[in-house]
Amino acid sequence: MRNRSVGLLTLAALVMALLPGTSAAASTRASAPGTTHTAAIVPNGSWTTYHHDDARTGYDPSAPTATNVVATPGWTTPAMDGQVYAEPLILNGIVYAATLNDTVYALNQLDGTVIWSRHVGTPQTFGWGCGNISATGILGTPVIDTSANRLYAVAEVVIAGATTYHLFGLDLGNSGSVVLNTTILPAGFDWTIQQQRGALGLRGGNVYVPFGGRAGDCGPYHGWVIAVPTNGGAIGNYYLTPGQGAGFWAAGGVAIDDATGNVFVTSGNGTATRTMTALRSLRTTPLSGWLRALWCARTRLYRRTGRPTGAATTRTSARQALYC
Repeated sequence: MRNRSVGLLTLAALVMALLPGTSAAASTRASAPGTTHTAAIVPNGSWTTYHHDDARTGYDPSAPTATNVVATPGWTTPAMDGQVYAEPLILNGIVYAATLNDTVYALNQLDGTVIWSRHVGTPQTFGWGCGNISATGILGTPVIDTSANRLYAVAEVVIAGATTYHLFGLDLGNSGSVVLNTTILPAGFDWTIQQQRGALGLRGGNVYVPFGGRAGDCGPYHGWVIAVPTNGGAIGNYYLTPGQGAGFWAAGGVAIDDATGNVFVTSGNGTATRTMTALRSLRTTPLSGWLRALWCARTRLYRRTGRPTGAATTRTSARQALYC
């Protein structure tokens, strides 16, 4: 986690359809009533994933240019049932916010009033190997599927006495009723040492869910990216880092190349000695754009200043020379 010195950053393009794995998944429905607000809702822009788009640019080209703007007080939400770590999302005049108490709120974009809320389960409050967040309900930023009119969120929940992570799909046209509930529990996954902090990504009928360790880096955790089907099918594809550590804990989660569908993640705190070889074998296209620039900038820094203390001593310079 971030309270340790970060080791070698690993850049990975994951073609998830090629990665084998197994897990059980169950899809169920829930019909708990939501509270509906009758105030007018006026669509005004959209922000359906972390930092606006799959590349996490934080840039909305349709937004008006801000010139000579004087900041004025806006609205403040009513009290919610938990802290909000996830980035709020916007669609069709509604702001969606998720809490650590496993509740998703739909707020009127004009005045912040609650249109409906959906509590998806009881959050876990103890039992971790380490960590500094409690409760840990919905921590990572959800993602909205505009074509299906669904919001997908991952929550750490206790169901029938069993704790793990679940991907929930909420029907935005029906007060957030739960239309998808898939258990995330691939072989070898241990919820007590894994934390879902990074933003979710959506592509090709899958929600990509990144995991890292908990604060304190306890236990033999890994970085995981798990592809959860949006149709309720069983989880078949996932990736986990070799060695120990190298968690995917950055708030931005996964970035997706819209041209190829490749999934990119960054990791730190890893102990593997063959990380670059393993990840390179998964990449089917050359590094390009911002990813290549970042890769090469690190290479130039190492050449000038030497490798930072604690950074992995893999044979990266020769591989980086192929791209820089």
